[in-house]
Amino acid sequence: MQHLCTWTCGHFVILQAAACLPTSVLQHDATEGFWFLSDTAEEELANTATERHVAFTEPCDNCAATQERASVQRWRAQEDIRSLESLYISCKLSYLTSAGRYQLLDFSQKARHANDAACKSAHKQFWISSTSRGEDGFFTPWDMLAELAIEAQDLLDSGADLAEVFASINEARAALGKVIKVVNELADAVDLMAQAPDRGTHSSKDASGLRTREHMANNLSSEAFWMRMEDWLKDAGTAMLAAMEYGRERK
Repeated sequence: MQHLCTWTCGHFVILQAAACLPTSVLQHDATEGFWFLSDTAEEELANTATERHVAFTEPCDNCAATQERASVQRWRAQEDIRSLESLYISCKLSYLTSAGRYQLLDFSQKARHANDAACKSAHKQFWISSTSRGEDGFFTPWDMLAELAIEAQDLLDSGADLAEVFASINEARAALGKVIKVVNELADAVDLMAQAPDRGTHSSKDASGLRTREHMANNLSSEAFWMRMEDWLKDAGTAMLAAMEYGRERK
């Protein structure tokens, strides 16, 4: 299990440990490993699905010992917020690219994994659901990430206590871990379906020149998906180009 361990100074590390490990033990391990884990923390944050957030109630030993200037902490906080905003956009495009890749799959490839538990979420998101993005609870982690990043920026701009600013940043990092989890699951599901044989049912017309039922169903599903994306619809073109490029690279 991946644990996001954060301090009030804004520093953090990601630890792999048993789910039941007490906070005191995690704090000891995080402190001991800070010197080598912190070097790759930002990279790990961008790629790791963290499942538990452990928020320590004091600064890391390094910040406690050096008494870092407030101006430096404010600069770090601003950089952290910008990073979170960038990661939100990156995860949004990853989700939409998986949707594009799903829509480009042959109907037979989707049907082959219609009852596969690993593909259930992808089928629901990209084919079945008619719920608008703003009302779909699936996107709650994304919304939390965006709201907490905005909250952190507002606190920083208002001159609030830096510990309060970093608390919002750390909560946003925890929300990011949940976003990455679902993004990875969807991408893995589309990868799995793409490995199935392509039976060519995606062709737009049959032997008699009429549009195939599969092609019509796919078009309707695709249109319905993009319409329910609402504020994310503006990124459809970028996502579809990425999906097509991904398909070319895999051939």
